[in-house]
Amino acid sequence: MNMAIDEALLFSFIDKPLLRLYYWDRPSITIGYFQSYAEMDYPGCSIIRRATGGGVVDHRKSFTFTLFFPKEHPFYKMDRYSTYEIIDKAILLALESYGLEVHLHPIDIPDDINRKTMRCYSQPAKFDIVDLRGNKICGGAQKKSKQGFIHQGYIDLSNYEINYDQLFENKIKNVLEKELLLGKPSEKTYSKDQSIVGPLFEKYGSKKWNEKR
Repeated sequence: MNMAIDEALLFSFIDKPLLRLYYWDRPSITIGYFQSYAEMDYPGCSIIRRATGGGVVDHRKSFTFTLFFPKEHPFYKMDRYSTYEIIDKAILLALESYGLEVHLHPIDIPDDINRKTMRCYSQPAKFDIVDLRGNKICGGAQKKSKQGFIHQGYIDLSNYEINYDQLFENKIKNVLEKELLLGKPSEKTYSKDQSIVGPLFEKYGSKKWNEKR
């Protein structure tokens, strides 16, 4: 499961930044760690709670990616707004190559928004990517551990005639690798350590985790 693999990165000894691009094998919705499962109404969809915060993400219409940065990386000591800005500026370059008129959202989420039910795709936060009509195009959420931190991001181009094909995937991959100086991990990765991944698969498939709030 995607969220289990992402969390496994937090407990892995990977010595360089890592990019993971992935898809969903069924209609899926993820909700932020602090959100209310009982108030979600998405018939026919799997609803999975993330380890990261933020709001509801509809993965039926989005492209998803995760970035991992080890604790030795300069990003680890930076505040989240600074890293959001750097990461989304890189994504911006890829989106602009398609002729999209997009920019970074300048303000944060209003205090009166109900975070327990907030839909991430309709409520831009500071440094999220939006188009000229104010539609949110790209957002993300983060979580830290003693080993590093993950940035879970998604791109929603459902209002545009752009396919999430190999060309699109390569553009995102290439611009992130270039702008963020990503490398290939040389240490044992999360995917080979079943002592970490196995229990997390069980966790993210359980009612105890997904319906905890």
